[in-house]
Amino acid sequence: MQCINYRGKGDTTIMKRFLLVVCVVALVAAPVAAADMSRGVPSNPAGSRTMTCGNASYDDGEAASTAWFGGGQAGNPDYMMGVLFNLADFGFAAGAVELVSYCAGNELDWGGPWPNAAFIYSDNGGVPNDATPLFQGIIDTGNGAGDYEVTLPAPMMLGGDFWVMIRGDAAYTGEDFNLDFDAGPSAGHSFVSDAGIGALSEPDYNGDGSGNNYLLRATLQEATGPTPTPPPGGGGGAPIPAMNRFGMLAMIALLAGVAILVVIRRK
Repeated sequence: MQCINYRGKGDTTIMKRFLLVVCVVALVAAPVAAADMSRGVPSNPAGSRTMTCGNASYDDGEAASTAWFGGGQAGNPDYMMGVLFNLADFGFAAGAVELVSYCAGNELDWGGPWPNAAFIYSDNGGVPNDATPLFQGIIDTGNGAGDYEVTLPAPMMLGGDFWVMIRGDAAYTGEDFNLDFDAGPSAGHSFVSDAGIGALSEPDYNGDGSGNNYLLRATLQEATGPTPTPPPGGGGGAPIPAMNRFGMLAMIALLAGVAILVVIRRK
């Protein structure tokens, strides 16, 4: 039996169509892959019950229980749980410090995970300035897989005190809120509301007035470059997401497809 390799006009047409499909898939996949960089990932062993991420916090690191608003409220922006970070508490000054990452405790298993929107807001006189979020990521909680940490694509200069806020977002309608808290007493920096920002108050899950602290933390570092400083009252915008490994492969596929298509057309 003799094997013969050949290429006719029909094969060229098929090849062109195949390359067109490859290019379209690559174009769609690349931005999706890049956006996924803002999703949190576990940063400590499951079942540890001890939070290990971050260098700025007000909690004691031990999950006493989990707040969850009775379930199904992750799509309502009036529902929120957050922590106000005062830079001076950690030895940093406005305009000379960068936010590297932030994380949420996920030490207890309640049958999740459930995705929640996790925002960074500048502080505006003791309340979050939600007119222009500085950054938005995604955390998965409720399955006890360990702290979920969101690393920013690039360190972000902070122009003042800031909030880490788990807040309802329409993208997660029907999902559960889940955020661990410690046994207290309150450090006066954790806040909760089921009626919007104007109704924020300190949580007291103990029921005795001592209060609790949410397991929300941040990683801060001294400024390393001339990144524009968001004003204390807001602004700054979200950093442009970096491309992950899948996005890079998609981009390579796109470029290769275009190059091969050019060669075929010249023939």
